[in-house]
Amino acid sequence: LPKVALDGAGNGFAVWSQGSAGDSTRKEVWSARFDVTTKLWAAPVNLMADPAAYAQWGDSQGPDIAMNSNGEAVVIWYQLTDTPYVPGIWARVYR
Repeated sequence: LPKVALDGAGNGFAVWSQGSAGDSTRKEVWSARFDVTTKLWAAPVNLMADPAAYAQWGDSQGPDIAMNSNGEAVVIWYQLTDTPYVPGIWARVYR
């Protein structure tokens, strides 16, 4: 399920995981920003810049988001690569 966070003005972010285009058994983490002034969502962005990286299925490894009243946000997620095998916690900060 997507996670959504809002600032004090009503601007927001949504984050979610979805099957990758090349391999639906692997998941990618995506985000999109909502602008309360235009009432539009920005185009979704894949947060996983490494093409070898993926997220596994399951809510415990899915992305999460927090946002303060000033509109600063942080997204966190659990990400893996196979060669070499590297698990890790990743984050993206928006200011």
